[in-house]
Amino acid sequence: MPVRQKRKDQHPWIPIIMAMVAVMSLAATVYFGWQHQEGEKRLISVRLAMQFDDRFDSERMRANRRDLAKAILKGDDPPGDDVLDFFETVGFYARNDEIDMAVVYNDFSDTVLHYWPAVRDHVTRDRNSAGGSKDEYENFEWLNDALAREIVRRRHSDIKQVEPSAKEVKDFLQDESTLEAETTHTGSDGHRARPIRRGS
Repeated sequence: MPVRQKRKDQHPWIPIIMAMVAVMSLAATVYFGWQHQEGEKRLISVRLAMQFDDRFDSERMRANRRDLAKAILKGDDPPGDDVLDFFETVGFYARNDEIDMAVVYNDFSDTVLHYWPAVRDHVTRDRNSAGGSKDEYENFEWLNDALAREIVRRRHSDIKQVEPSAKEVKDFLQDESTLEAETTHTGSDGHRARPIRRGS
């Protein structure tokens, strides 16, 4: 009796197609999962930005900013840590990629680049004092450096041209020292409007 030959698979490409479909399905799952995660991340970033904006322009914070500026202008130590802690918190979230750096740049670059040099000596003294911490306000310092680098990149300039002069820092502090209780508002162009000052 003749031996029956086993029939060869007439469609050897079917397993290949099935494997490709499985890979594509997995890739799509990963991609859409990533898209969802990025969407959630952007949403959190927007919420944080709004909270920071509201907090920075709150009546209490404006009073703290005013008191801090007056103290620095007199050569006194900061009367409280609220303003420094605020920028330390913003720096922490920005450093850990929890808030969009472009938002921080838009809302706080000018303020940070003037406040950090204004308080730098005070922070350095605290770091070097007995019981002081070398990483005190390290996120605030990091934020200042990161924003300075971003300005250099955008303006194609030099870091020395970005760092404010002593006079510019003093002028900024004098401006902050005259803050009224009224909050700022966001203009139609989406940028922070100039705060209301005494005598303006």
